[in-house]
Amino acid sequence: GSLGTPVLADEPPVMNHQFYGDVTSQGDPVDEGVSVVAKVNGEPCGSTTVYIEDAKSKYNFEVSGEVASPGDPIEFYVDDVKAALYDVEADEYMDSYPFGPPDYRTELDLALGEAPAEYTLTVASTTGGSVTEPVDAISTYDAGTVVDLLAVPDTDYEFLNWTGDVDMVTDVDAADTTITMNGDYSITANFEPITPPTYALTMAAAPVIGGTATDVIGLSPYAEGAEVSIAAVAEEGYQFVDWTALAGTFLDATQ
Repeated sequence: GSLGTPVLADEPPVMNHQFYGDVTSQGDPVDEGVSVVAKVNGEPCGSTTVYIEDAKSKYNFEVSGEVASPGDPIEFYVDDVKAALYDVEADEYMDSYPFGPPDYRTELDLALGEAPAEYTLTVASTTGGSVTEPVDAISTYDAGTVVDLLAVPDTDYEFLNWTGDVDMVTDVDAADTTITMNGDYSITANFEPITPPTYALTMAAAPVIGGTATDVIGLSPYAEGAEVSIAAVAEEGYQFVDWTALAGTFLDATQ
């Protein structure tokens, strides 16, 4: 019978993409067992470890076609250091299809050399304040750039410190400081509530035999600005004159 008319699919099937090649650092082969990881949008999509073949360090693995779609850049990391960037183009997934399987193999050597030209700084803050410099939560800078940092506390809060990737922060205890971009860093400005000072209230009568002076509330020490009820009782033959103190104020010193 007739075979009929071939039906062509609208899209190619999802297939994995194989990458392979040499792995070097400063021109020399890296050690066997070093990790190689591929990431798309920061998420791992393939990994392996380096093996030795013909005195060369090599890697070989597949990146899932479900993850790396046409137009997605794939970042390759060797021992957690970015080594290469590969852009998946649409024609790689269409060549020879549907008349034959496309070639999903790419030789891509991974070489660690000079540091990447740009690094990312991510800033965040805890409750009680915000980071006003840099303005954006995620910013990109050239390697070696000195970036101003400024953390501003809300009312009744104070700046505590910077935490996270703070090795290159000039002063982690200063709200206004700088960071030198020698890598990708994520830092947080921490704030804490301001605790008002407290003061002890000591009561005494003068002369001692003339009466008693009492802290009615009896919860000393008190926070700055607290109003405290006090009372004076004169002994027989004496009368209350007034209140005096080295610090603090009275609502009415004669009462």
